[in-house]
Amino acid sequence: MISRYKASLKLLAIADALGYMSEGIDSQEDLKKKIGIDKIETFHKWENHKPGRFQDNKFTVNEGEYSDVTQMSLAVARSIQYDGEMDHNYFAKRELANWDKYERCGGNTVRGASTNIRKKQVKWNTNFHEHKRKGKTRDYRNCGANGVAMRVLPIVLAFHKNWHKIKDNIFANAIVTHGHPRAIIGAFLYASVLEYILDNSLDTFTCKKLLDHISSNYDDDCCIPFFRNADYKEWLSIWDKNQAKVFKDLYSEILDETRNKLDILKDGITKSKAIEETLDDLGCTQSGIKRYGTSTILGGILMFCKYIDKPEQGIIKTVNTFNTDKKVIAAFAGSLYGALYGESAIPDKWKNVQDAQYIETVASKLFDISNNAKLISDIVTDCVNVGDKVRFEPHGVGIIKRKDLVETKRFKNKKMLMIFVEFESGQSCQFKKYVNI
Repeated sequence: MISRYKASLKLLAIADALGYMSEGIDSQEDLKKKIGIDKIETFHKWENHKPGRFQDNKFTVNEGEYSDVTQMSLAVARSIQYDGEMDHNYFAKRELANWDKYERCGGNTVRGASTNIRKKQVKWNTNFHEHKRKGKTRDYRNCGANGVAMRVLPIVLAFHKNWHKIKDNIFANAIVTHGHPRAIIGAFLYASVLEYILDNSLDTFTCKKLLDHISSNYDDDCCIPFFRNADYKEWLSIWDKNQAKVFKDLYSEILDETRNKLDILKDGITKSKAIEETLDDLGCTQSGIKRYGTSTILGGILMFCKYIDKPEQGIIKTVNTFNTDKKVIAAFAGSLYGALYGESAIPDKWKNVQDAQYIETVASKLFDISNNAKLISDIVTDCVNVGDKVRFEPHGVGIIKRKDLVETKRFKNKKMLMIFVEFESGQSCQFKKYVNI
Protein backbone atom coordinates (compact mmCIF):
# COMPACT_ATOMS: atom_id res chain seq x y z
CA MET A 1 0.00 0.00 0.00
CA ILE A 2 2.85 2.42 0.70
CA SER A 3 3.84 2.11 -2.97
CA ARG A 4 0.36 3.23 -3.98
CA TYR A 5 0.55 6.24 -1.66
CA LYS A 6 3.90 7.30 -3.10
CA ALA A 7 2.84 6.74 -6.70
CA SER A 8 -0.41 8.63 -6.28
CA LEU A 9 1.36 11.76 -5.04
CA LYS A 10 4.23 11.38 -7.50
CA LEU A 11 2.03 10.89 -10.55
CA LEU A 12 -0.04 13.90 -9.54
CA ALA A 13 3.21 15.93 -9.53
CA ILE A 14 4.43 14.30 -12.75
CA ALA A 15 1.21 15.01 -14.63
CA ASP A 16 1.21 18.54 -13.19
CA ALA A 17 4.76 19.11 -14.48
CA LEU A 18 3.96 17.71 -17.93
CA GLY A 19 0.74 19.69 -18.22
CA TYR A 20 2.41 22.84 -16.92
CA MET A 21 4.47 22.95 -20.11
CA SER A 22 1.35 23.29 -22.25
CA GLU A 23 -0.55 25.65 -19.96
CA GLY A 24 -2.35 28.20 -22.11
CA ILE A 25 -1.46 26.40 -25.35
CA ASP A 26 -4.37 25.30 -27.49
CA SER A 27 -2.72 23.95 -30.62
CA GLN A 28 0.19 21.77 -31.66
CA GLU A 29 1.56 24.68 -33.65
CA ASP A 30 1.72 26.87 -30.54
CA LEU A 31 3.38 24.04 -28.61
CA LYS A 32 6.05 23.83 -31.28
CA LYS A 33 6.65 27.59 -31.06
CA LYS A 34 6.77 27.67 -27.27
CA ILE A 35 8.86 24.61 -26.44
CA GLY A 36 10.08 23.32 -29.79
CA ILE A 37 8.34 19.94 -29.64
CA ASP A 38 5.34 18.43 -31.43
CA LYS A 39 4.10 16.39 -28.47
CA ILE A 40 4.64 16.34 -24.72
CA GLU A 41 5.91 12.95 -23.60
CA THR A 42 8.62 13.82 -21.12
CA PHE A 43 10.06 16.79 -19.24
CA HIS A 44 11.71 19.71 -20.99
CA LYS A 45 13.30 22.98 -19.96
CA TRP A 46 11.23 25.90 -21.19
CA GLU A 47 10.60 29.59 -20.74
CA ASN A 48 7.35 30.92 -19.36
CA HIS A 49 6.24 34.45 -20.14
CA LYS A 50 3.50 35.57 -17.81
CA PRO A 51 1.99 38.89 -18.96
CA GLY A 52 1.96 41.55 -16.27
CA ARG A 53 2.88 45.11 -15.46
CA PHE A 54 6.55 44.13 -15.18
CA GLN A 55 8.22 43.87 -18.59
CA ASP A 56 10.73 41.27 -17.40
CA ASN A 57 8.04 38.90 -16.10
CA LYS A 58 9.68 35.96 -17.82
CA PHE A 59 11.28 32.96 -16.14
CA THR A 60 12.81 29.58 -16.90
CA VAL A 61 11.08 26.36 -15.86
CA ASN A 62 13.52 23.47 -15.54
CA GLU A 63 12.83 19.85 -16.45
CA GLY A 64 10.23 18.23 -14.23
CA GLU A 65 9.24 21.33 -12.27
CA TYR A 66 5.62 21.36 -11.13
CA SER A 67 3.07 24.13 -10.60
CA ASP A 68 0.28 25.11 -8.21
CA VAL A 69 -1.46 21.70 -8.25
CA THR A 70 1.43 20.04 -6.45
CA GLN A 71 2.31 23.11 -4.41
CA MET A 72 -1.14 23.25 -2.86
CA SER A 73 -1.33 19.48 -2.33
CA LEU A 74 1.89 19.59 -0.35
CA ALA A 75 0.60 22.59 1.61
CA VAL A 76 -2.45 20.55 2.61
CA ALA A 77 -0.24 17.60 3.56
CA ARG A 78 1.82 19.81 5.89
CA SER A 79 -1.42 20.88 7.57
CA ILE A 80 -2.21 17.30 8.61
CA GLN A 81 -0.70 16.51 12.00
CA TYR A 82 0.84 13.26 13.14
CA ASP A 83 -1.93 12.88 15.72
CA GLY A 84 -4.42 12.42 12.88
CA GLU A 85 -5.97 15.87 13.00
CA MET A 86 -5.95 18.59 10.37
CA ASP A 87 -5.12 22.15 11.35
CA HIS A 88 -7.31 24.36 9.15
CA ASN A 89 -6.10 27.55 10.77
CA TYR A 90 -2.50 26.58 10.01
CA PHE A 91 -3.39 25.86 6.38
CA ALA A 92 -5.14 29.22 6.03
CA LYS A 93 -2.88 31.53 8.00
CA ARG A 94 0.50 29.94 7.27
CA GLU A 95 0.38 27.87 4.09
CA LEU A 96 -2.19 29.78 2.04
CA ALA A 97 -1.21 33.21 3.35
CA ASN A 98 2.38 32.70 2.17
CA TRP A 99 1.77 30.57 -0.93
CA ASP A 100 1.38 33.48 -3.33
CA LYS A 101 5.00 34.45 -2.67
CA TYR A 102 6.21 31.32 -4.47
CA GLU A 103 3.15 30.23 -6.48
CA ARG A 104 3.43 28.95 -10.00
CA CYS A 105 0.49 29.22 -12.35
CA GLY A 106 -2.04 29.64 -9.54
CA GLY A 107 -5.63 30.54 -10.30
CA ASN A 108 -7.23 33.88 -9.55
CA THR A 109 -9.50 32.44 -6.86
CA VAL A 110 -6.74 30.94 -4.75
CA ARG A 111 -4.53 34.00 -5.21
CA GLY A 112 -7.40 36.19 -4.06
CA ALA A 113 -7.99 33.93 -1.08
CA SER A 114 -4.27 34.05 -0.24
CA THR A 115 -4.30 37.85 -0.17
CA ASN A 116 -7.51 38.14 1.84
CA ILE A 117 -6.61 35.57 4.52
CA ARG A 118 -3.69 37.76 5.61
CA LYS A 119 -6.14 40.25 7.13
CA LYS A 120 -6.06 39.86 10.91
CA GLN A 121 -9.82 39.81 11.31
CA VAL A 122 -10.33 37.08 8.69
CA LYS A 123 -10.51 33.49 9.93
CA TRP A 124 -10.15 30.25 7.97
CA ASN A 125 -13.96 29.88 7.89
CA THR A 126 -14.72 33.54 7.05
CA ASN A 127 -12.40 34.12 4.09
CA PHE A 128 -15.08 35.68 1.87
CA HIS A 129 -13.20 37.57 -0.81
CA GLU A 130 -13.43 39.03 -4.29
CA HIS A 131 -10.99 38.92 -7.16
CA LYS A 132 -10.69 40.31 -10.66
CA ARG A 133 -11.01 38.05 -13.69
CA LYS A 134 -10.90 39.49 -17.20
CA GLY A 135 -11.77 42.90 -15.81
CA LYS A 136 -14.80 41.66 -13.88
CA THR A 137 -15.15 41.22 -10.13
CA ARG A 138 -15.95 37.68 -9.02
CA ASP A 139 -17.42 36.98 -5.59
CA TYR A 140 -16.23 34.09 -3.41
CA ARG A 141 -19.73 32.55 -3.60
CA ASN A 142 -19.31 32.13 -7.36
CA CYS A 143 -15.88 30.47 -7.16
CA GLY A 144 -16.42 26.87 -8.22
CA ALA A 145 -13.23 25.98 -10.09
CA ASN A 146 -10.90 23.05 -9.51
CA GLY A 147 -8.62 24.61 -6.89
CA VAL A 148 -10.16 22.51 -4.11
CA ALA A 149 -10.24 19.09 -5.78
CA MET A 150 -6.66 19.41 -7.00
CA ARG A 151 -5.30 19.66 -3.44
CA VAL A 152 -7.32 17.09 -1.44
CA LEU A 153 -5.37 13.94 -2.30
CA PRO A 154 -3.37 14.13 0.98
CA ILE A 155 -6.62 14.24 2.97
CA VAL A 156 -7.82 10.99 1.40
CA LEU A 157 -4.44 9.32 1.95
CA ALA A 158 -4.20 10.41 5.59
CA PHE A 159 -7.74 9.47 6.56
CA HIS A 160 -8.23 6.43 4.32
CA LYS A 161 -11.10 4.21 5.57
CA ASN A 162 -12.66 7.06 7.56
CA TRP A 163 -15.03 8.59 4.99
CA HIS A 164 -16.75 10.94 7.43
CA LYS A 165 -13.40 12.42 8.45
CA ILE A 166 -12.32 12.73 4.81
CA LYS A 167 -15.49 14.64 3.91
CA ASP A 168 -15.37 16.86 6.98
CA ASN A 169 -11.78 17.90 6.33
CA ILE A 170 -12.36 18.40 2.60
CA PHE A 171 -15.31 20.70 3.28
CA ALA A 172 -13.34 22.69 5.86
CA ASN A 173 -10.36 22.99 3.52
CA ALA A 174 -12.59 23.91 0.58
CA ILE A 175 -14.31 26.87 2.18
CA VAL A 176 -11.00 28.55 2.95
CA THR A 177 -10.76 29.46 -0.74
CA HIS A 178 -13.94 28.51 -2.66
CA GLY A 179 -17.58 29.18 -1.91
CA HIS A 180 -19.46 27.63 -4.85
CA PRO A 181 -20.87 24.07 -4.61
CA ARG A 182 -19.14 22.95 -7.82
CA ALA A 183 -15.75 23.23 -6.12
CA ILE A 184 -16.95 21.20 -3.12
CA ILE A 185 -18.88 18.53 -5.02
CA GLY A 186 -15.98 18.02 -7.42
CA ALA A 187 -13.65 17.48 -4.46
CA PHE A 188 -16.05 15.02 -2.82
CA LEU A 189 -16.41 13.08 -6.07
CA TYR A 190 -12.64 12.88 -6.59
CA ALA A 191 -12.13 11.75 -2.99
CA SER A 192 -14.82 9.08 -3.34
CA VAL A 193 -13.12 7.64 -6.42
CA LEU A 194 -9.70 7.67 -4.74
CA GLU A 195 -11.09 5.98 -1.65
CA TYR A 196 -12.74 3.29 -3.75
CA ILE A 197 -9.53 2.60 -5.68
CA LEU A 198 -7.47 2.36 -2.48
CA ASP A 199 -10.04 -0.08 -1.10
CA ASN A 200 -9.51 -2.41 -4.08
CA SER A 201 -6.55 -4.23 -5.56
CA LEU A 202 -5.47 -4.26 -9.18
CA ASP A 203 -6.77 -7.84 -9.42
CA THR A 204 -10.32 -6.94 -8.38
CA PHE A 205 -10.69 -3.45 -9.84
CA THR A 206 -12.71 -2.76 -12.98
CA CYS A 207 -13.99 0.50 -14.39
CA LYS A 208 -17.51 -0.92 -14.50
CA LYS A 209 -17.39 -1.54 -10.75
CA LEU A 210 -16.07 1.98 -10.24
CA LEU A 211 -18.91 3.51 -12.27
CA ASP A 212 -21.45 1.43 -10.35
CA HIS A 213 -19.90 2.61 -7.09
CA ILE A 214 -20.08 6.26 -8.14
CA SER A 215 -23.73 5.94 -9.20
CA SER A 216 -24.93 4.06 -6.14
CA ASN A 217 -23.03 6.20 -3.60
CA TYR A 218 -23.25 9.63 -5.22
CA ASP A 219 -25.96 11.12 -3.01
CA ASP A 220 -24.39 9.92 0.23
CA ASP A 221 -20.84 10.77 -0.80
CA CYS A 222 -21.70 14.33 -1.79
CA CYS A 223 -24.20 15.29 0.91
CA ILE A 224 -23.21 17.79 3.61
CA PRO A 225 -24.76 16.71 6.93
CA PHE A 226 -22.38 18.45 9.29
CA PHE A 227 -23.68 22.03 9.52
CA ARG A 228 -24.25 21.64 13.25
CA ASN A 229 -20.54 22.37 13.62
CA ALA A 230 -20.21 25.94 14.99
CA ASP A 231 -17.51 26.87 12.46
CA TYR A 232 -19.70 25.79 9.56
CA LYS A 233 -22.77 27.50 11.01
CA GLU A 234 -20.86 30.77 11.10
CA TRP A 235 -19.70 30.28 7.51
CA LEU A 236 -23.21 29.42 6.30
CA SER A 237 -24.78 32.45 7.96
CA ILE A 238 -22.31 34.75 6.19
CA TRP A 239 -22.78 32.95 2.85
CA ASP A 240 -26.57 33.25 2.99
CA LYS A 241 -26.70 36.88 4.13
CA ASN A 242 -28.53 39.09 1.62
CA GLN A 243 -28.51 36.33 -1.02
CA ALA A 244 -31.53 35.64 -3.23
CA LYS A 245 -30.65 31.95 -3.20
CA VAL A 246 -29.25 30.31 -0.07
CA PHE A 247 -26.29 27.94 -0.20
CA LYS A 248 -28.25 24.73 0.46
CA ASP A 249 -30.63 25.39 -2.43
CA LEU A 250 -27.75 26.14 -4.80
CA TYR A 251 -25.93 23.04 -3.57
CA SER A 252 -28.98 20.90 -4.38
CA GLU A 253 -29.10 22.36 -7.91
CA ILE A 254 -25.44 21.58 -8.56
CA LEU A 255 -25.92 18.05 -7.22
CA ASP A 256 -28.56 17.54 -9.91
CA GLU A 257 -26.38 19.17 -12.57
CA THR A 258 -23.47 16.90 -11.72
CA ARG A 259 -25.69 13.82 -11.58
CA ASN A 260 -26.63 14.46 -15.20
CA LYS A 261 -22.95 14.75 -16.11
CA LEU A 262 -22.31 11.38 -14.49
CA ASP A 263 -24.61 9.83 -17.11
CA ILE A 264 -22.51 11.51 -19.81
CA LEU A 265 -19.36 10.15 -18.18
CA LYS A 266 -20.75 6.61 -18.08
CA ASP A 267 -21.73 6.74 -21.75
CA GLY A 268 -18.31 8.13 -22.67
CA ILE A 269 -16.56 5.23 -20.95
CA THR A 270 -18.84 2.33 -21.87
CA LYS A 271 -19.78 3.34 -25.42
CA SER A 272 -17.57 3.87 -28.46
CA LYS A 273 -17.63 7.67 -28.29
CA ALA A 274 -14.55 9.71 -29.11
CA ILE A 275 -12.75 11.01 -26.05
CA GLU A 276 -12.85 14.57 -27.37
CA GLU A 277 -16.62 14.36 -27.82
CA THR A 278 -17.16 13.21 -24.24
CA LEU A 279 -14.81 15.87 -22.87
CA ASP A 280 -16.84 18.46 -24.74
CA ASP A 281 -20.13 17.04 -23.43
CA LEU A 282 -18.75 17.19 -19.87
CA GLY A 283 -17.86 20.86 -20.33
CA CYS A 284 -14.10 20.30 -20.33
CA THR A 285 -13.58 22.18 -23.60
CA GLN A 286 -16.12 24.97 -23.18
CA SER A 287 -14.84 28.45 -22.44
CA GLY A 288 -15.94 29.72 -19.04
CA ILE A 289 -16.79 26.31 -17.60
CA LYS A 290 -13.89 24.03 -18.55
CA ARG A 291 -12.20 24.73 -15.22
CA TYR A 292 -15.23 23.86 -13.11
CA GLY A 293 -14.41 21.61 -10.18
CA THR A 294 -16.94 19.09 -11.46
CA SER A 295 -15.99 19.14 -15.16
CA THR A 296 -12.27 18.60 -14.58
CA ILE A 297 -12.64 15.71 -12.15
CA LEU A 298 -15.12 13.98 -14.46
CA GLY A 299 -12.61 14.51 -17.27
CA GLY A 300 -9.92 12.96 -15.09
CA ILE A 301 -12.06 9.89 -14.39
CA LEU A 302 -12.79 9.59 -18.11
CA MET A 303 -9.10 9.60 -19.07
CA PHE A 304 -8.25 7.21 -16.24
CA CYS A 305 -10.81 4.66 -17.42
CA LYS A 306 -10.21 5.03 -21.17
CA TYR A 307 -6.53 4.21 -20.68
CA ILE A 308 -6.92 1.94 -17.67
CA ASP A 309 -4.37 -0.57 -19.01
CA LYS A 310 -1.93 2.10 -20.24
CA PRO A 311 -1.31 4.70 -17.51
CA GLU A 312 1.64 6.32 -19.24
CA GLN A 313 -0.29 6.73 -22.49
CA GLY A 314 -3.30 8.03 -20.59
CA ILE A 315 -1.31 10.86 -19.06
CA ILE A 316 0.42 11.67 -22.34
CA LYS A 317 -2.91 11.75 -24.18
CA THR A 318 -4.39 14.06 -21.55
CA VAL A 319 -1.59 16.64 -21.52
CA ASN A 320 -1.75 16.78 -25.32
CA THR A 321 -5.53 17.24 -25.51
CA PHE A 322 -5.85 20.91 -26.35
CA ASN A 323 -8.67 23.30 -25.40
CA THR A 324 -9.05 21.66 -21.98
CA ASP A 325 -7.58 22.32 -18.54
CA LYS A 326 -5.21 19.48 -19.39
CA LYS A 327 -2.79 20.01 -16.52
CA VAL A 328 -5.44 19.50 -13.84
CA ILE A 329 -7.29 16.71 -15.66
CA ALA A 330 -3.97 14.88 -16.11
CA ALA A 331 -3.12 15.37 -12.43
CA PHE A 332 -6.43 13.81 -11.43
CA ALA A 333 -5.95 10.86 -13.80
CA GLY A 334 -2.32 10.45 -12.73
CA SER A 335 -3.14 10.26 -9.04
CA LEU A 336 -5.80 7.64 -9.76
CA TYR A 337 -3.34 5.53 -11.75
CA GLY A 338 -0.83 5.77 -8.90
CA ALA A 339 -3.44 4.76 -6.31
CA LEU A 340 -4.26 1.66 -8.36
CA TYR A 341 -0.92 0.54 -9.80
CA GLY A 342 1.67 1.81 -7.34
CA GLU A 343 5.15 2.85 -8.42
CA SER A 344 5.26 0.32 -11.26
CA ALA A 345 3.19 2.85 -13.25
CA ILE A 346 6.01 5.42 -13.23
CA PRO A 347 8.43 5.10 -16.17
CA ASP A 348 12.10 5.96 -15.66
CA LYS A 349 11.85 9.08 -17.82
CA TRP A 350 9.48 10.67 -15.27
CA LYS A 351 11.32 9.78 -12.07
CA ASN A 352 13.26 13.06 -11.99
CA VAL A 353 10.14 15.09 -11.22
CA GLN A 354 10.88 18.04 -8.93
CA ASP A 355 11.23 17.13 -5.21
CA ALA A 356 10.71 13.41 -5.81
CA GLN A 357 12.36 12.46 -2.51
CA TYR A 358 10.37 15.02 -0.54
CA ILE A 359 7.13 13.78 -2.14
CA GLU A 360 8.05 10.26 -1.02
CA THR A 361 8.62 11.52 2.52
CA VAL A 362 5.23 13.25 2.55
CA ALA A 363 3.53 10.10 1.24
CA SER A 364 5.20 8.04 3.97
CA LYS A 365 3.96 10.49 6.60
CA LEU A 366 0.40 10.24 5.28
CA PHE A 367 0.66 6.45 5.21
CA ASP A 368 1.85 6.38 8.82
CA ILE A 369 -1.01 8.63 9.89
CA SER A 370 -3.55 6.44 8.13
CA ASN A 371 -2.10 3.35 9.80
CA ASN A 372 -2.13 4.92 13.26
CA ALA A 373 1.52 4.57 14.24
CA LYS A 374 1.34 4.31 18.05
CA LEU A 375 1.98 7.44 20.09
CA ILE A 376 4.81 6.91 22.56
CA SER A 377 2.76 8.77 25.17
CA ASP A 378 -0.02 6.16 24.79
CA ILE A 379 2.23 3.18 25.53
CA VAL A 380 1.21 1.80 28.95
CA THR A 381 2.04 -1.90 28.48
CA ASP A 382 4.78 -3.90 26.81
CA CYS A 383 2.90 -3.74 23.51
CA VAL A 384 5.65 -2.73 21.07
CA ASN A 385 8.47 -4.59 19.37
CA VAL A 386 11.68 -3.85 17.52
CA GLY A 387 10.74 -2.69 14.03
CA ASP A 388 7.42 -1.11 15.07
CA LYS A 389 6.67 2.44 14.01
CA VAL A 390 5.88 4.96 16.74
CA ARG A 391 5.09 8.67 16.84
CA PHE A 392 6.41 11.37 19.12
CA GLU A 393 5.89 15.11 18.80
CA PRO A 394 7.79 17.04 17.67
CA HIS A 395 10.02 14.44 15.99
CA GLY A 396 7.28 12.66 14.02
CA VAL A 397 7.44 8.98 13.09
CA GLY A 398 10.32 6.66 13.95
CA ILE A 399 11.23 2.99 14.14
CA ILE A 400 12.07 1.11 17.33
CA LYS A 401 15.64 -0.17 16.94
CA ARG A 402 16.24 -1.56 20.45
CA LYS A 403 14.03 -2.54 23.34
CA ASP A 404 14.67 -3.60 26.94
CA LEU A 405 12.28 -4.43 29.78
CA VAL A 406 13.94 -3.83 33.15
CA GLU A 407 12.83 -4.78 36.67
CA THR A 408 12.17 -1.87 39.00
CA LYS A 409 11.87 -1.60 42.79
CA ARG A 410 9.74 1.52 42.62
CA PHE A 411 6.52 -0.21 41.56
CA LYS A 412 5.46 -3.80 42.26
CA ASN A 413 3.29 -4.21 39.20
CA LYS A 414 5.36 -2.26 36.70
CA LYS A 415 8.60 -2.57 34.75
CA MET A 416 10.78 -0.02 33.04
CA LEU A 417 10.38 -0.18 29.26
CA MET A 418 13.38 1.29 27.43
CA ILE A 419 13.09 1.82 23.69
CA PHE A 420 15.62 3.37 21.34
CA VAL A 421 13.93 5.07 18.39
CA GLU A 422 15.40 6.37 15.14
CA PHE A 423 13.13 9.05 13.66
CA GLU A 424 12.63 9.74 9.97
CA SER A 425 13.65 13.32 10.67
CA GLY A 426 17.18 12.04 11.38
CA GLN A 427 17.21 12.35 15.15
CA SER A 428 17.37 9.34 17.48
CA CYS A 429 16.20 9.16 21.11
CA GLN A 430 15.93 6.71 23.98
CA PHE A 431 12.67 6.68 25.94
CA LYS A 432 12.00 5.28 29.42
CA LYS A 433 8.48 4.45 30.52
CA TYR A 434 6.97 2.59 33.45
CA VAL A 435 4.55 0.05 31.98
CA ASN A 436 2.06 -2.36 33.45
CA ILE A 437 2.95 -6.05 33.53
